[in-house]
Amino acid sequence: MAPKIKITQQLKYDIEKEKCRRSSRYFIENYVHIEDRDSDELAVLFKLWPDQGKVLELFENKKLSILLKARQLGFSWLCLSYAVRRMIFKPGYSVVALSRKEDPEAKELIRRVEFILRYLPNWFVQEKKFADKNFRGTTWESTTLKITINYPNSEPSTFTSMSSAPDSGRSFTSNLVILDEWAFQDWASQIWAAAYPTINRPTGGQVIGLSTAKRGSFFHKMWDKATEGENGFTPIFLSWRSDPRRDDEWYEETKKALPVDGDSDVNYHTEYPETPEEAFMYAGNAVFNVEKLTNRIKLLRHAYKENPPTRGNIESIQAINGDPIKGAAKFIHDENGWLTVYEMPVQGKRYVIGGDISEGGIDWSVGQVIDNATGNQVATWRAHTDTDLFAKQMFSLGHFYNEALIAIEINFDTHPVKELIRLGYHRQYKREVVDSISKKREQKYGWRTTSSSRPLAIGELVSVVRENIDSINDIITLSEMLSFIRGDTGRPEAQQGKHDDAVIALAIAYMARGQQLFSVKEKEPELPKGLPDDLLSDLMQDPAAKAHWLSMRAAQIESPQ
Repeated sequence: MAPKIKITQQLKYDIEKEKCRRSSRYFIENYVHIEDRDSDELAVLFKLWPDQGKVLELFENKKLSILLKARQLGFSWLCLSYAVRRMIFKPGYSVVALSRKEDPEAKELIRRVEFILRYLPNWFVQEKKFADKNFRGTTWESTTLKITINYPNSEPSTFTSMSSAPDSGRSFTSNLVILDEWAFQDWASQIWAAAYPTINRPTGGQVIGLSTAKRGSFFHKMWDKATEGENGFTPIFLSWRSDPRRDDEWYEETKKALPVDGDSDVNYHTEYPETPEEAFMYAGNAVFNVEKLTNRIKLLRHAYKENPPTRGNIESIQAINGDPIKGAAKFIHDENGWLTVYEMPVQGKRYVIGGDISEGGIDWSVGQVIDNATGNQVATWRAHTDTDLFAKQMFSLGHFYNEALIAIEINFDTHPVKELIRLGYHRQYKREVVDSISKKREQKYGWRTTSSSRPLAIGELVSVVRENIDSINDIITLSEMLSFIRGDTGRPEAQQGKHDDAVIALAIAYMARGQQLFSVKEKEPELPKGLPDDLLSDLMQDPAAKAHWLSMRAAQIESPQ
């Protein structure tokens, strides 16, 4: 019989430490205390809400995380708890936290880390100045802006809290950088440019940037790039509903207490958003109906969780010279494709494509496809590409959607229109122009945006949003509409740092509808040859008689006597 192992108190402590070493969640939920000024006791165990647990998993697995959040959700506490565990179990681990100001923000982070450490069990870690004389374990000590965790035989770990300054990013090397309320930090762009190289190591280095929203901030730009997959950050949005104690009644009461002025830096949309678009919404000078847009986005986000739209590319068989061949377009499924399809082409339907090409590669090139009979948006093509490749994509997309009418803006580049002509695609939008020499009126391909046509196109799209918002199915397009505002001169335009390519392309598509059929006309049956002249004359002059005669003849053919 094997001897029994005596379970000493120290062994129990070691077992608990090992559990905490293996699991951040176990450490936090069993040993981390945070402040809760609404509870009977100030210090309460940090029991994670579902969204907090999901974010903690992302922290464990992602090098760059950017959190856009509503107010008072406890995610600063989560970041600090995550950092404390890393510091305790990884000797020599360095954390740097940047805040807007030293007092109170940077000092407040130090106070919270002290709070977490102070409430850990004595067998875990002890404050150095109060440590037991015979204690030989891990200790911690603090100054105004720095906390150090000391180990008996290893390098210390440190938590340094700093205020944002132009040279802040150059003054440290760290394992973890926490950018607290990133949207409100001065010199955020310069700090990031200097700080990123300090953590950009193949085997380590992590950044967590978290903030409530501020339109036009560096954080706003980084968030947008993250959602487009352009900067390596994993975007995490946390709505006011992330706190399970909040319900619709709470939200309605909160709305009443906060301003609704879109020009205000503080309003219920930015403080307690339900969607990322709502967080950055500019309601004050919005061109489109903000409430309809946000409601539509919410509905689509929910719907697309269960039934996401189809992503892919349109490919055509190519000739020897690389040109796509007419009528040979097919859809290829690809989760990273440039085309998002909400409705596949239906035989007998007519479609219109509005195109907006990028200026110098800065913006997106976009093709918006609508059902000409219903006005429903059925597909969106969006990519960074050269103008000749854009034309070939529109050529294939046009053939795929039943020889769609294509209307491409030609203000900055006429090459796509000329390329379509070269490829033999002549079902294009025509505009009337007056020759400067001959003064003759003539028609030319392509949509030109002018001081006259632009307000009409935007006005038409405003009407669509107001009266038929359900026809718009693309969330990116709807999001662009939210940041499409009236500038200082009153001109409708994209908010600084935002895009409007999808908006303009869709507006062009709606304006071009009048030049496209609303359905494919069926070929009218022809009268047979050899009819007597008098009968032929009577039938040609009376469409009803002709239709009746043809139907009777068809019935005789189908049921011969």
